[in-house]
Amino acid sequence: MASLAPAPINSPVPADRLQDRPRRMVPAEGWTTVLLHGLILSATAWTVERAAWAPDRTYLAAIAILGLVIGFFLAKIHAPDLLAHLAAFWIGTAVVIASAVERMGDGLASPRERLALLGEQALGWYRDILSGQAIDDPRLFAMLLGLTMWLVAYTSAWVLYRRGWLTTAIVLPGVITVVNLGYSPGDGSWPLLLFIVAACLLATRHYAYRRELEWSRGRLPRPRRLPGQFLLAGTVVALVV
Repeated sequence: MASLAPAPINSPVPADRLQDRPRRMVPAEGWTTVLLHGLILSATAWTVERAAWAPDRTYLAAIAILGLVIGFFLAKIHAPDLLAHLAAFWIGTAVVIASAVERMGDGLASPRERLALLGEQALGWYRDILSGQAIDDPRLFAMLLGLTMWLVAYTSAWVLYRRGWLTTAIVLPGVITVVNLGYSPGDGSWPLLLFIVAACLLATRHYAYRRELEWSRGRLPRPRRLPGQFLLAGTVVALVV
């Protein structure tokens, strides 16, 4: 006997839930925080490039910004930690390989030919490692340098936008900046100045954000000009330092 009960109707997804999806990608910390963070990582990448560890361009600034973007994205979608870290590592590896293929000349016009040549070189590096021979290949060093910069940028973004750890997010690229400036003291210290100014502004902006969170949890009113006032104070402190 056929059932006389009405067929179930698939209820549409609530509009507020659909609106919440794009809002997840809007940083609660503010886009100013992301911009300042990008300046910090760019300054770090510039100090590494000026130290001339690799003979050719390594596109470290672009790699650092991409690492920041991926770290921000994975932090905001609340991906599981292990899955996010594995995804970030393999994405970074692909980015570094793509940049290495783009830089290869060797008379090869086709990217496929360049990738095949890079694969042959990778097999040679692997055999040298197994045989205990020293590897002194600038291309391999440049790739390792790019992957290191990617991991630093990703980790800095992850701990800031997922954990809220400001100190780790600044100290990690800061150590690399200071160390590499020691290898190129005659080129000027403007990347360090940029790093310090951006770090001071980021710290003040993050402090204002944490205060806003405390006030919102306590349902207390907050001044609308609070972030701007904190940024102004941070600018003064950075210039004085």
